[in-house]
Amino acid sequence: MDKNTMQSLMRQYSQALIIVLFTLMTGFGTSYVLYDKGKALAKQQLEAEFEIEFRELKARVVNKVSAYQQVLRAAQGLFEASDDVTRDEFRIFVSKLKLDQFYPGIQGVGLSKVVPADRMQDHLEAMRAEGFPDYAVLPEGEREMYTAIVYLEPFTGKNIRALGFDMYSEARRREAMQTARDSGEPVISGRVKLFQDSADAQDVEQITEAGILMYLPLYDIPVEERYSVTERRESLRGWVYAVFRVKDLLRGELDRYNGMMKLRIFDGEEVNTDELMYGESTRLERAVYTVQRTMDVAGRKWLFKADSMPEFEAKLDLRLANRNASAAVIVTLLFATLFGFISVSRTNAIIRAREMTEAFNQSQERLKLANDAAQIGISDWLIGSDSVFWDEGMNELYELGTSETAIPVSSWQSLVHKDDRQRVLSELRAVIANPQHSRFNMQFRINTPSGQRKMLRSVGEIHRHEGHAGRLIAVNYDITDEWQYQVQLAETEARWRHALEGVGDGVWDWSIPEHRVTFSAPLAHMLGYTTQEFSQNPDDWTARVHPDDRPEVLRSISAMLSNAEPNYRSVHRQLCKDGHWKWLLVRGVVVEWNSKGKAIRAVGTQTDMTQQKTLELALLQSEAQFRDAFETAPIGMALVGLHGEWIDVNHALCQILGYSESELLQRTFMELTHPDDLGLDLEQVRRLISGEIRHYQMEKRYLTKSGDVIYALLSVSLVRNSEGQPVHFVSQIEDISARKQEEERIRTLAFYDVLTGLPNRRLFEERLRYNFIRSRRDKQPFALMFVDLDHFKAINDTHGHDAGDEVIKYAARQMLKGLRASDTLSRFGGDEFVVLLSEVKDANTAVKVAQHLGQLVAETFSLGDLQFNLTMSVGVAMYQPPADEDIQSLMKKADTALYQVKAAGRNGVALFEGTDPQAAQ
Repeated sequence: MDKNTMQSLMRQYSQALIIVLFTLMTGFGTSYVLYDKGKALAKQQLEAEFEIEFRELKARVVNKVSAYQQVLRAAQGLFEASDDVTRDEFRIFVSKLKLDQFYPGIQGVGLSKVVPADRMQDHLEAMRAEGFPDYAVLPEGEREMYTAIVYLEPFTGKNIRALGFDMYSEARRREAMQTARDSGEPVISGRVKLFQDSADAQDVEQITEAGILMYLPLYDIPVEERYSVTERRESLRGWVYAVFRVKDLLRGELDRYNGMMKLRIFDGEEVNTDELMYGESTRLERAVYTVQRTMDVAGRKWLFKADSMPEFEAKLDLRLANRNASAAVIVTLLFATLFGFISVSRTNAIIRAREMTEAFNQSQERLKLANDAAQIGISDWLIGSDSVFWDEGMNELYELGTSETAIPVSSWQSLVHKDDRQRVLSELRAVIANPQHSRFNMQFRINTPSGQRKMLRSVGEIHRHEGHAGRLIAVNYDITDEWQYQVQLAETEARWRHALEGVGDGVWDWSIPEHRVTFSAPLAHMLGYTTQEFSQNPDDWTARVHPDDRPEVLRSISAMLSNAEPNYRSVHRQLCKDGHWKWLLVRGVVVEWNSKGKAIRAVGTQTDMTQQKTLELALLQSEAQFRDAFETAPIGMALVGLHGEWIDVNHALCQILGYSESELLQRTFMELTHPDDLGLDLEQVRRLISGEIRHYQMEKRYLTKSGDVIYALLSVSLVRNSEGQPVHFVSQIEDISARKQEEERIRTLAFYDVLTGLPNRRLFEERLRYNFIRSRRDKQPFALMFVDLDHFKAINDTHGHDAGDEVIKYAARQMLKGLRASDTLSRFGGDEFVVLLSEVKDANTAVKVAQHLGQLVAETFSLGDLQFNLTMSVGVAMYQPPADEDIQSLMKKADTALYQVKAAGRNGVALFEGTDPQAAQ
């Protein structure tokens, strides 16, 4: 082996070593990247979980504060329904709210009353007369406006200290009170130090518990007339308010987050330790996840900030990252070994190829010498003559079976194939006519006398004399076998390329023994290369395949070459010249095999799938995100078919309705909808399908598996396909039964008397207004009665409030016995009752009803060892349509008649007629 060959082999082995080292470096680098990306993905997933938990916690806090607003609205309804709510009535009202059970965190609910400066002395005397001899409005001093806490329940412990405190005198409380006054809505204060806590601290600055107050204003004018800020300010009576300690408010809400996050809440939109509402002033050191959001809570901005705790951060799962990195290391070692083996084998093959090439060249040289010496077939034509002379070899080529040495030119032309004849004669004429060219080399087909078709090659030269063509001497030999092979190869190639033109953008042709791939220009351009830049080495092509896809690509190619999977098909990523990755669809098939069954040639196509694959991956990611949100949502979610069948349901919905998933999927939403709500729901569905609306939301009732009826907030949207046709519905179902029950309970407190359960003043006045409208429309008279229990104050003073409460409830029960379902009995406060008799025939009938009520109440009432014989005074006023009279004048008439009965000694009934009431016996 010469020196040049040795140097060439050393270069080959060096290249093999470089490839192996490059593979190891690339593979280990890829392993690290996979591990790093896996770790980053795991941290992102844990961070997303932390964000979701934080949002849920924040929503729970905000919703809790919002729900507590209903307490103040109920208290507002109580005070606006009655001009004089007694301390006992307020105590009963607050006790019925059961703050400890339903509203944990509320320290108290109270009334802060506006006290004009010129009425301050009257206010102090009135409060002291109620049993508070040391009562005073604090802090002392002259101010433009005074307020005073007059009611605060439960009136025990520290709450007693707050009686008389002027909250309007303190800046933060005053800011919240003014905002509530001008807006008419509940508003919370900033962080304050509660007055109740000040007596336990030697210095106010020692108070560390953060407190807040929520205010809702009371006005003298009706709700519908409170148009402007000025009118609200002028009609202000005071505020109902609630007292909170933030720590107590959040107790219970944070239990499930112990060990997960450390929460801090600041008043305002910035982190300010002076405005810390909840939590410690410093954040956790080395917290991996920190998130903060600002929320509007009852008219004030709160900043929620949470730091992750070590117990939560320990949930970081790196198993996938470790598996991916380990797999990449293993694949790297396998590929390095494989590339080393292939490179060494290739070098050995080069040595063998060179030896074979040298032997082949020697053989070709010997063959060339033999051909030069052989007389295959020689022709000699005197240009212009009618005959051509040729030797015995020519006769054998043309299979003429003669020993003639001359043949007419016309006979020779007739033996040339008709499709080649004109071309051959044209080429000969061209060579003869061109003095610059004397040699020719052409091939053409002939038809032998036996009917065979042969392909001959004729190589010759024209001898000229003084520039004129004289003789044409040519050597002819048979190339039929070579020609037929080339014809078949050309036909196959033509069919193949014709087929590929309609299949894909890029074409490749792989000569497996030569380890060379020919790529078409569109294929190279697809990856940003020219054909000259694009390497024909299949190893270079494989190196461009994405490391994650390479193992499957190599497996598929191996299966094609072994004929285990005849058709090769792969969708994978390949590196472009600019460093980006493209998704490609590569197809291939083996088209040639050798005698030993080894694949020697494969062809295929390559199509750019980047856009389609990007959309596919985005769709998969979107589907995964939707599925994750669907399964983990705290509210019920479902996919519903166009005929009402449940297609898919989450765990929360199964819990709400009490069915298992398999049970629910066998039913329709119509079967589980309350019959009274089904019509409206189906109408909304119809409008949604027709395109009248894009989505809808409604409150409806569902029937659970146990037979219970629950209230739910239903939100529905419609999914359509690319052609705009409806596919299915997406439904969100939130159980609001507890909220509906609470709303009903609060409504009862706002519109019904706490002690008797009778309608209060607000509800009674609504029914009275409705009765006025109906009476005028139907020309039907009705009666109004004012009722007082006689000497009730004496019962209270003698036997106590508990006995007085029982007497009030007894009187209400007895009067209800004498009234129709269409009539209304209401308690205005104390021992004052009002009766509305709808559709009364005349005044005499109304009087008889009043007398009957008095008889029912006069029955002896026993309470333990006590017995009571009650009497009552009743004033009656009639409304006779179409009299031009309003509610206030009618109530004044009934009140005047009642006053007349009391003036006459009580225990009677008086009817207001004309201008004076007439007593009835």
